[in-house]
Amino acid sequence: MLFFVKVRIDVDQLDDLGRQLGDGTLDHSALRSTYCHRYDPEVGLNIWEADDVTDFRRRFAPHRTFYRDLVEVTPVITPAEAMAALRESRSTGLG
Repeated sequence: MLFFVKVRIDVDQLDDLGRQLGDGTLDHSALRSTYCHRYDPEVGLNIWEADDVTDFRRRFAPHRTFYRDLVEVTPVITPAEAMAALRESRSTGLG
């Protein structure tokens, strides 16, 4: 499963976050992409990959300490999966 996650970084924790990411003590293997808002760089936009919601929560938990706010967590799908779902809903008359 993929999850879109929007957070607000705790800037007081920024050095520790960088250190743990750099030395490998903070696992970031579930992160697929990370961007920050151009006009508010404290806002991070991430795509996470996990087996399910429970796995996501487990993998995300060590990162939570570095965020002042967890703004949004939304399950997302790839464009190919969206296309297939749209075609299916159209063929069944549900869309």
